[in-house]
Amino acid sequence: MKILASDFDGTFYVDSAFDPADLEAVKAFQKAGNLFGFCTGRPLNGITPFFDQWDFRPDFYIVNTGSVVLDGEMHYLLQNRIDTGLVKDLVREYKDEHFFIHSKDNYFTTLPKRPGDKDSMITHIEDVRALDGEWINSFSFFFDTEQSARAHKQEVEEKTGLSVYINNTILDCIPKGCSKATGLDVLVRHLGVSAADVYTIGDSFNDLPMIVYNENGATFHRSPQEVQAQAGAVVGSVAEWIHRILEADS
Repeated sequence: MKILASDFDGTFYVDSAFDPADLEAVKAFQKAGNLFGFCTGRPLNGITPFFDQWDFRPDFYIVNTGSVVLDGEMHYLLQNRIDTGLVKDLVREYKDEHFFIHSKDNYFTTLPKRPGDKDSMITHIEDVRALDGEWINSFSFFFDTEQSARAHKQEVEEKTGLSVYINNTILDCIPKGCSKATGLDVLVRHLGVSAADVYTIGDSFNDLPMIVYNENGATFHRSPQEVQAQAGAVVGSVAEWIHRILEADS
């Protein structure tokens, strides 16, 4: 049995769409007795609304950049927490940046609600007191350029004591010591499988911990050169990577 963990945005969900070839490849992968799931910076409630677009279901969920892990039945295997007061202080300090804040039950943003916006997944907030009582798993904030995000990474790490990952122009912030790789460790222990049976695919810097988890990490031709240099394989699509895995296993 093989386990494939895929990033979501920029990997499985590209330009606000799913590639039909990827969807078919996932079904073939699962039919062959393997497990497919997501390893993403999104919270769980950022994935489940897409279920009606697929005729398969993930076998596991490593979400919030590895700080939360669930099995296929959505039972929690791990759930870390960030101090709410710390997040509120950061939102106040970086008031010119836009935040996405992921809690156990809600998905908040400081972006103003746009006219006609029908996105029911996200709660737009103007007052940080709306976060009171929330179990916050992770948060992200957005900069104009990747260079600006890089420039603030160390500063945010030192101020907060959190683990901070660059995701294009975004900084993903999670509890100290967590990563997509530590999320995979939780899954491997739960399943009782070998880490050598894990395969991964992602497109950006925040995916590197899982891409270098073992020699079975893949990325794309379009990914940054620094990411390609550390991947075990460079492919054109999720479907291509799945077909390679299945061919090697036959």
